Amino acid sequence: MLWAFIHIYMLAGFENRLLVAIHWFWLYLTYERGARLIVEEKPKA
Repeated sequence: MLWAFIHIYMLAGFENRLLVAIHWFWLYLTYERGARLIVEEKPKA
């Protein structure tokens, strides 16, 4: 919980903090897993 509060506190802007907190809370309630993908776009030839 401490990590979550510190992470949210370090986000820029109140709106971002609120959206992340709501999103995490919703995922916690519904037991859904968030996407953890790093996608690199391939350069166009």
